[in-house]
Amino acid sequence: MVSMAPLSAQVPRAITLQEALQRSLAVQPNVIQAANQIRTGELRTRSAWGAYLPTLTGSSNGSRNFSEGVSRIDPATGQLISGDRTTQNVGFGLNAGIELFDGFRRSNELKSARAAEDALEANYVDVQFQNALTTTEAFFAALSAQQQLRVRTAAVERAEEQFKVAVARLQAGAANRSDSLRSFVTRGQAQLQRLQQEVTLATAEANLGRLVGSTERVAALDDSAFYRPPVMLDTLALRQEALSVS
Repeated sequence: MVSMAPLSAQVPRAITLQEALQRSLAVQPNVIQAANQIRTGELRTRSAWGAYLPTLTGSSNGSRNFSEGVSRIDPATGQLISGDRTTQNVGFGLNAGIELFDGFRRSNELKSARAAEDALEANYVDVQFQNALTTTEAFFAALSAQQQLRVRTAAVERAEEQFKVAVARLQAGAANRSDSLRSFVTRGQAQLQRLQQEVTLATAEANLGRLVGSTERVAALDDSAFYRPPVMLDTLALRQEALSVS
């Protein structure tokens, strides 16, 4: 019997589709890069707006003068008073200037910055949708591989039972050796297909784990909402409602 312990012994953590989408947005390099590009575009737009503000320049100066004089005695107190004098002067200045006409340079720079920012935002939305599509496909690939493994496991169990019946019939003389050999081959094929499906499942879960920032396999958590039939819109009623309000 083919041993499958190394693969089946691994029990990866299961996550929902919503969790997978949220985690992939937070860790995928292309999404992070697109978000950083938007911040750079916003800074460029602010810089273009800042060109319209007046320029302010400040200045300051100071001086200190010392003059030596003759000391004298205070007649009231009898203390010696120095005749030296020290004077300090401090001045501040502030100038403002604004460029009234620049040949539409600032206006063109602002338009260019806004257009670049809009393009970066559109690119970010596109990257988000592309990432969501890739993650969703990986999620359902892992879920499909998981379900197919259950089918392969059930097929192995059926083949095991059929092989046991064939051996019992052979021992009882109710069947020939070729019947038991066919059952043996069928069981081996079922085991091999299950092993191949385990490899497929491991690959799909490893790919899903990579997309959500995990170094290990991540399983897809099944949800009954995936199997609900889509809601069909009553287009006739919508058309009549639109005509009634028009």
